[in-house]
Amino acid sequence: MWKVLRNNNEDLGFALNCLFNQAISLKEFREWLEIVIEDNDISNVPSYIFELLDFGGKLFELNNIIGFTSDYEPSEKDEKAVIGIAFLRNTDVYDVDIDKAEAIKALKANNDIYQKFVKFFPFVKLPSLYDDFQK
Repeated sequence: MWKVLRNNNEDLGFALNCLFNQAISLKEFREWLEIVIEDNDISNVPSYIFELLDFGGKLFELNNIIGFTSDYEPSEKDEKAVIGIAFLRNTDVYDVDIDKAEAIKALKANNDIYQKFVKFFPFVKLPSLYDDFQK
């Protein structure tokens, strides 16, 4: 069962962190929400999960729909690794305090985040961590 409830929201927090750090798109966030719905008894899925499926506003408005701020607090190491995923995917990353080489290095040093991302977003095909990213 996915941790997406007010009092147990680590998985929702990780997915939001990936979205806010540009490792996934809003469309991919919605695809993850569909997995959450499919993997749970429909009666146990909070209403805000369904509302998020239709969300098309500004990212800062997401907490208004959810009704709370996630308890998920990534470490600096984890945050850099998630940004590394954004760079790994060749996303045009903006407004970050880390460059591509440092972010990829952080991701290589934190394979747990890479594996967690693959588990959460199996529909996203990530390149190998060991390809040449300087191209």
